[in-house]
Amino acid sequence: SAKLLIIVFLLYLLNSVNYFARLSDSEPKDDEVKEVIKEKEIIKEETKEEEKKEPTLAELKETYSYLLNNITINEKSSYLKDYYSGSLTGELKNYLALNILDTKKLDDMDDYNMFSEALLKSAYEELFNDNYKSISFNYNGNQIRYISKLNSYITNEIVKKSDSNIKREITSIKVDNNKIIINTVEGLIKEDKLYNILDNKEIPDYKKDSIVNYQDKLNKLTYTFESDKLISIK
Repeated sequence: SAKLLIIVFLLYLLNSVNYFARLSDSEPKDDEVKEVIKEKEIIKEETKEEEKKEPTLAELKETYSYLLNNITINEKSSYLKDYYSGSLTGELKNYLALNILDTKKLDDMDDYNMFSEALLKSAYEELFNDNYKSISFNYNGNQIRYISKLNSYITNEIVKKSDSNIKREITSIKVDNNKIIINTVEGLIKEDKLYNILDNKEIPDYKKDSIVNYQDKLNKLTYTFESDKLISIK
């Protein structure tokens, strides 16, 4: 019939332009399918490995070392033993708060300073997440007295800040839920010599290198922070 002849003719034309061969070629072969599946599985495994990979200490330092920037103590402080025994008394906390306070904000009264309680409290709250207490304290030999009637502090002499000679190196950082736990080794360096901070014993084999190499003879601390605030030193 005419219809059959037309169908045969169309099939002939399609075959002449390799339509069926190209259609066959466009379908993935079993080997190709297996290869694609294999590649996808490899990518999945690599992704899982990346997710499991723990950050290096260098990466953790880059992220969290700033937390220690404002937690410093001078070797002349009367609170040195409290600090290195983990006794964060109210006096020590006020000392640390004054440490980050800009001395230009302290009123100069010729040979002593006066500053408001609110000023110290503001600095305190940058470091700690507990209740500030209005108490007198010592700042490297300078008596800082609280005057309740004035809601202010008065010093015995002009507050002078000096750089601490205590050197600190981070040995490990752990992230535990909302807490950041930073372990350090710390030593006192004077005139290119290294000393234990508390007993002041010199480390005779010090070669001006990393103090981590001498950590068995130095002071070790664990700082714990929560929401960027110091909650303990041990």
